[in-house]
Amino acid sequence: MNATVTDDKPLAINIAAYITMFPMLEAGIQLIFERAVGGDGTWSDCILHHVQSISTRIDIVEDFTKNCCRDKQFAAAVIPLFPRMRQANTYRNHLAHGLFITDQGKARVASNMFARKKTFRQEDIDASAVLQRFHELEQLYLDLLHAVDALPPYFPREMKR
Repeated sequence: MNATVTDDKPLAINIAAYITMFPMLEAGIQLIFERAVGGDGTWSDCILHHVQSISTRIDIVEDFTKNCCRDKQFAAAVIPLFPRMRQANTYRNHLAHGLFITDQGKARVASNMFARKKTFRQEDIDASAVLQRFHELEQLYLDLLHAVDALPPYFPREMKR
């Protein structure tokens, strides 16, 4: 047994790609909040930078958007994105904080070992599965940019593969 993921280069590369793409989603959460409050870019920074947990940021922005956003059309466009953001964040945490092991040529990741709620789990992981999640994250970010009107209307709505 080996405790490193770098033996499987494609897997390591895809994990790195997912984790480095994730800050785009974090910026998107701030975009949604600014649009929901009708701000100029300072509101989200003043409030959200005090919150370290990405899941808590998602909760705050979702709650505000559902209950306080006056632009109901905008709220209706972004509210369906929040569950996908949570799933992406959970997966990111799984990759970023998991313990990787290889056993008989198969990679496995064990997660939630240090969480308050000990819901320890192990699962097989491979490069193609991580790449699929990366594509889902890219699509989520594109959907988010369209929802906040950050892209021109002629910009494609689906990522080409």
